[in-house]
Amino acid sequence: MTEVLANSLPEGARCAAHPETLAGSLCARCGSYACQACSHEVAGQSFCGACVSTLPVKSTPGRRLGAAIIDSILVTVPMYTAAMAAVLSEELGGLEVVLMVVGGLTTVAVLGLNLRGVHTRGQSIGKRLMKMKVVRADGSRASTPRIIFARNGVPMLIGVVPILGGFFGLVDSLWIFGNETRCVHDLIADTIVVEAPEG
Repeated sequence: MTEVLANSLPEGARCAAHPETLAGSLCARCGSYACQACSHEVAGQSFCGACVSTLPVKSTPGRRLGAAIIDSILVTVPMYTAAMAAVLSEELGGLEVVLMVVGGLTTVAVLGLNLRGVHTRGQSIGKRLMKMKVVRADGSRASTPRIIFARNGVPMLIGVVPILGGFFGLVDSLWIFGNETRCVHDLIADTIVVEAPEG
């Protein structure tokens, strides 16, 4: 990416911070020229020193795990309550209908709140509680279809394939410990999970 930008710079372009030095790249955020010393590459894009310091801070693997656990509990507990009520209907003596309705409505409500949060803020309930959100790799807003279909849908489809699904799930989870602190599903969707102190 940096080489492409360097080749497209006007002849004689100078670094904004060091006018005596020829520029080697163009900042992806502000458009200023940067020399090799000032240029920082993040997610395949070049940024000047001023802009790189304003990029969002990625969330840690532990905080992301916490958000994933919260989201899993909020969806699976009511869903399994409804399913178990249906299976144990004879033993519950009429209570199964109440449990199925409550479990089903709670699951739908949680999914609806997650969809609203993803659409408006890039946050599931778990991510909001853990004060983080999903954005594009360059820090810009991630669209709802990108999060739902590319980031979540593609891994879910791969996950149902026998053998491959289990292997992909393991690799996807462990990939976060790489240099970029991103899972495979983040790479597929070109997203990162960043701190969002405002919640």
